Amino acid sequence: MAVNEAGAWDTLGYAHHHLGDHQRAIDCYRRSLALYRATGRSHLEAEVLEHLGDTHHALGDATAAAAAWQQALDLLIPLDHTGAGKLHAKLSASPPAG
Repeated sequence: MAVNEAGAWDTLGYAHHHLGDHQRAIDCYRRSLALYRATGRSHLEAEVLEHLGDTHHALGDATAAAAAWQQALDLLIPLDHTGAGKLHAKLSASPPAG
């Protein structure tokens, strides 16, 4: 049940992101992350972290975006997941300021 609820929160976050309501998207992604972490579904947690990073990036917060993408990458590398390459590219294209 928690996996379904986590997926629903991720979907809501994704919708809010694309509607331009980025703070609401962030809130939804955080709820989703808490549920996925409780289930141990690392690959799904990484997907939500990527979405969270995308939302921070859309807000112009490169530091928060990079942090979320790095967390996602850290989860995917041990899984030898194909999504790791996309995260490497995002991190390379949008390094945090400073």
